[in-house]
Amino acid sequence: MSKLKEKTKKVFKWTKSNTILTVGIIVIMIPITFVGVMLIRAYFATGEPINGNRIDNERAVEITQTQLDEINSQIKGLSEVETVEIQLKVATVRVYVDIKNTVLSDDYESLLTVIYSKIDDELPIADYFTNQDTLKQYDLEIHLYNDLEATGDTEFIYYIMNKNAAMAEPQFELVSEPRNAELADELRGDTVSEGVIEGEDQEGAGEQEDDEAS
Repeated sequence: MSKLKEKTKKVFKWTKSNTILTVGIIVIMIPITFVGVMLIRAYFATGEPINGNRIDNERAVEITQTQLDEINSQIKGLSEVETVEIQLKVATVRVYVDIKNTVLSDDYESLLTVIYSKIDDELPIADYFTNQDTLKQYDLEIHLYNDLEATGDTEFIYYIMNKNAAMAEPQFELVSEPRNAELADELRGDTVSEGVIEGEDQEGAGEQEDDEAS
């Protein structure tokens, strides 16, 4: 008759060393877990806008895609318009309107006003684009242009009408025309391309006078 060997089971004991080791592992795992969760959230949020505190307070109304599509259709119906694109990002409605080159620059502001009124018909400015008490509403931008950049073939005209929720009335700005034309030419390098660099004309003139005197 064979002898049966009894298997002894090791019993875990909370010794001082085991306790210190367990506490140390827990302390190390807390920041690792926290960082891991943040990295996972950041990975899944890639490409999404960071809203910050801009949309902390709930708005009284929400803009739907159906409303934006209706506005798009209304603006496209204008005879001066070629293409329309409407974006809603981070509580700002941006309307991009490309119009025909035949429209005169003097008519841009009046056309912006017409587009603004069509938006107001579908999304009343007082309800959607004006702050109410502690509620922050949407901002509105209307971009009106005959081209996306100056080509030299036609006059480049680009207007922006801006109405943020804190403003009582919209503002018009002709962004295709610099406020300081001289500074804009200098930044573009126009003076250099024409062979006129600040200081060189005076120096050249001085040398020419010396040659004539001699």
